[in-house]
Amino acid sequence: MPCHSERERLRQIIRDVAPEVPILIPVHLAGCQHIADSFMVNRSTVRAWKKAGAPIAVIGGRLTAEYNMLMHWHVRQSTGSAREAL
Repeated sequence: MPCHSERERLRQIIRDVAPEVPILIPVHLAGCQHIADSFMVNRSTVRAWKKAGAPIAVIGGRLTAEYNMLMHWHVRQSTGSAREAL
């Protein structure tokens, strides 16, 4: 893992190259309840999302996801549903 000064140097390079591009930091969600709480839904919704193809994995018997990937999937699904309703 890079030291603090190395991380700052990399951040500055990114800011110089693409200052308007947001930097997304991975956020690990461990467990069905953690995922549900993060998206303000119940656990049955999280399980339904997994069945529908959401980027949710089972590791050690527990559901796990990365917040940004799951949010991206959720937005795509919501947008598709909105288009179909029109």
